[in-house]
Amino acid sequence: MGLQAGDKAPAFSGKDQNGNIINLEDFKGKKLVLYFYPKDDTPGCTKESCNLRDNYKALLDQGYEVLGVSVDDEKSHQKLVDIAIKKTGKINCYINNVGLSAWRPIKSVDNEFLDNMITSNLKSAFWGAKAAVNYMVEGDTIINISSIAGKRGSSNNSVYVATKFAMNGLTQSLAKELGPKGIRVNAV
Repeated sequence: MGLQAGDKAPAFSGKDQNGNIINLEDFKGKKLVLYFYPKDDTPGCTKESCNLRDNYKALLDQGYEVLGVSVDDEKSHQKLVDIAIKKTGKINCYINNVGLSAWRPIKSVDNEFLDNMITSNLKSAFWGAKAAVNYMVEGDTIINISSIAGKRGSSNNSVYVATKFAMNGLTQSLAKELGPKGIRVNAV
């Protein structure tokens, strides 16, 4: 079902991460922030997620509802966006906050290590943005968390550095693609 800006959100009920029943009415009048973290249903806590945790009450006080999504595959990101749309009818801000950092010299990098870093640090941002942008309108924003590593290389850290350079490229490309629609895309 495709919703348009201004459409009334359909009735919704389901279970949250604790198994409690939630209903659309519980979120009436709230704004929505989608927060992306390393893995669905895990308590990962990077610097950025701790910051979000520390500011969670302020977001709630300002009328925001915060929902989390992980680096899981495209279907997982789309499922979370669908739930968010059913709850609130819109997505105002998508924050890509995933960052897996592990240092290895190139001779120690294997396919599994490379795939994990690319999936965590790049694919998650791409799939999340792809899912969220379908419901974004003028004035909405995508925020990608990058790193100084996305501006300069460092020894024994080529995989992480490459993913953060790619994150900056993704951010710039999405800004050019979505900017004409009034959707801001920035990296911090």
